[in-house]
Amino acid sequence: MHLRLPVDGNIMCGVTDGDWYSICMEYLGAAPPDFNGGRISLSWLKVNFEVLNENASEDEAKTCARAYILRIIGEILMLNKSRNQMYYMWLRHLIDFDEAGRYNWGATVLAFLFREMCRSTNYNKTAIGGCLMLLQSWAWFHMPFLCPIVNKPYVFSLLLR
Repeated sequence: MHLRLPVDGNIMCGVTDGDWYSICMEYLGAAPPDFNGGRISLSWLKVNFEVLNENASEDEAKTCARAYILRIIGEILMLNKSRNQMYYMWLRHLIDFDEAGRYNWGATVLAFLFREMCRSTNYNKTAIGGCLMLLQSWAWFHMPFLCPIVNKPYVFSLLLR
């Protein structure tokens, strides 16, 4: 409810390895100078795809849309513990926008968050990934004593976008 992500739909699965350079060149039109264990730098995405030309073709618009969606995935929904990198595997799910809308993104975000929460129980871990905003909103709703005292109702900004 908070993020408006579909929870019914096709399961997101597949192979996470491959020729990342050719996949990036084909679907983003550019590839980062280095591939760090199947991850892409969010700052590289921002620098290379932040501005869309007014006279851009449909393919260029799709490329920028893919990069923007990848940034949302990497910065909000499936935040990596590195805080500046995201996995390339999400690009494979954005090849066809019609098909991407049929995926079960809500369950994927929850599964990613639960996996990160389980990994964080190891006392050697110092960071946690995942959609912590979703965890925080759940905690505020179910445990109101954790919620800060405010005079106006809290509005979830992602829900209004």
